Amino acid sequence: MEDEVQRKKRIVPFIANKALSRRHFILSSTAVMGAGIVLSFPKLTLAQETNNNAKDKSITNIHHMAEFVTAKKISPSLAQRAGWAITKTDAQFPDHIEALAEFITKNNITDIEALQDAPGFDGDIKIAAQKLISALYLGYAGQPVELSSEDNVEFVAYREALTYQLTQKYTPIPTYSRWSTGYWTHLPSE
Repeated sequence: MEDEVQRKKRIVPFIANKALSRRHFILSSTAVMGAGIVLSFPKLTLAQETNNNAKDKSITNIHHMAEFVTAKKISPSLAQRAGWAITKTDAQFPDHIEALAEFITKNNITDIEALQDAPGFDGDIKIAAQKLISALYLGYAGQPVELSSEDNVEFVAYREALTYQLTQKYTPIPTYSRWSTGYWTHLPSE
């Protein structure tokens, strides 16, 4: 018995001098894991802030551009989500939308009709405008692939998609009907 104790002291001096109970082991393990989680939070927050700052800098005029190309009032969060979604599907989008903003400023264009008729409104800046309009109206960016679970589509919005705003007076947004049963049997008054 004495030899066994001496052997444990030589092999594992930390454990041999203390009685290691299951409770002590669980508490120590939990404390170590908790400390690791707490220490990782500042890193996660810093990474998220850096990522958000990079996104904000890459698409500085997205809200203004969204309102300009649609000629509608757009919420800043919807415009930002559209910009981020398009950027995920097209890494060059921030550069193209900035070029579009410069083109509009340089040519003193005041509305979307003047932009459509402006000489030089073609190529990448026209495609950027079309992608932004598409994302805001359809509620997604990218190209869906039929009968596939894999594509490059990024979700932007559902209820806020501008397509549904066109007929909102006459039909509910197709999530669930908030109107009464049989609402479609009566013709609208307008």
